[in-house]
Amino acid sequence: MKRSKKTYRFVIANDNTADLYLYASIVTACNHTVIEFAKNGKELIALAEKHQPDIILCDLIMPKMNGIEACSQIKKISPNTVCIITSAFAEIKNCYK
Repeated sequence: MKRSKKTYRFVIANDNTADLYLYASIVTACNHTVIEFAKNGKELIALAEKHQPDIILCDLIMPKMNGIEACSQIKKISPNTVCIITSAFAEIKNCYK
């Protein structure tokens, strides 16, 4: 299988700084570009509108707005942006205590 040489532009959102840098190191190790970081959902929306990234990698649970709500709004602003939502929780029921 032939690999694509296309590089993607990412915005990464997570309120945990260690996770931000972990994801950024993986993205850059795969020869993609991290445009910016967001620490909450509202900040993520503003960055998505400003940069129109190819991919957003965001945490499910963040301050001010969760990842699902933020990505729902981002898809209206930037329909071609792919949103990938991550969580440290093993089960969804643990996300909304």
